Amino acid sequence: MVDTDVRRTWQIDARQVTIKGKHWSENLTTIVSRCAAGLGVSGEVQAELYKLLVYDAGSFFVSHRDSEKTPGMFATLVIVLLSEY
Repeated sequence: MVDTDVRRTWQIDARQVTIKGKHWSENLTTIVSRCAAGLGVSGEVQAELYKLLVYDAGSFFVSHRDSEKTPGMFATLVIVLLSEY
């Protein structure tokens, strides 16, 4: 159940999403390590796809704080995929 006063966006479960590309794996590893270093985090850090949100005209998600989805989660990484705006 989604409160449309809080968010209006399409949501796709991670099990239905595959992101591929010639350099995707290396690029994601670089992004994650740079983010961890910028946050002052040491040790192993990994990114885990939780879901894909798709925004169309009029879509929104109000300012909020994400809840912890898995033990040890300390941040949310948002990656904007190439698309026409």
